Amino acid sequence: MVFKLAFLMHQIVPIFFVCIAIFVIFKHIKWSKVKACISKFSESPSDKVARELIGTVKDFGYIPNHPTYWETMRAAYKLVCESTQVSPETNQALRTLLLSKGVNIR
Repeated sequence: MVFKLAFLMHQIVPIFFVCIAIFVIFKHIKWSKVKACISKFSESPSDKVARELIGTVKDFGYIPNHPTYWETMRAAYKLVCESTQVSPETNQALRTLLLSKGVNIR
């Protein structure tokens, strides 16, 4: 019985860590997409790119409780808000999305 338990632990623990590593890698890839979209908007601001940013943030899902994420999202909102090429509806949609994700945009 002890041998079976030890054997199972040697199989389960590596699988657990592999799953965590895969999760972290996917989260990093998604965050890279968000940052790329923000960079794209800062280079050529438009309503289309702002809507693309909204879609990317929606796909990102949960925004971690970390200042790096908050600051980046806040800066993105300010970029969109201060742009004259973005419609008020798109601006409001981004504001609503960020507030629903728990980002303080003030």
